Amino acid sequence: MKRITVAAAVLAALGAAGCAKVVSPSDNQVETLIGTVYVGAGGTGHNFTVKAPGEYKLTITSLTPPPPNPNTYTVAAQFGSGSNCSGVVEPPRSGLIGSMLLGGPIGAGDYCIIILNPGWFTVNESYTARLEHP
Repeated sequence: MKRITVAAAVLAALGAAGCAKVVSPSDNQVETLIGTVYVGAGGTGHNFTVKAPGEYKLTITSLTPPPPNPNTYTVAAQFGSGSNCSGVVEPPRSGLIGSMLLGGPIGAGDYCIIILNPGWFTVNESYTARLEHP
């Protein structure tokens, strides 16, 4: 009888503590991020808050001026924790314009994304990006 009581208490505690409802990607918030990546430097940090676990996705939708060949031109982004991007959650990645640059599972908390110069921008590039998150 004592084992059943202890097991029930443990299960109840686990259920109450860690099972926040996971947000379906179809219910994500969508934010438009606008900024500039400067030659020889990073870009603007974009802060966002995730209120429940789920998945996030970052897509760069445009660069201005347009790159010479948008099908092979890449940008980079870094995903950090906190409102000041201090802790790197995911290192910089490069990807094609219009395709997912960063994404995956995410827990509740404060985060920051910085769009970066991957090293081959010869002029300042203005960007628009789409961020989806719970």
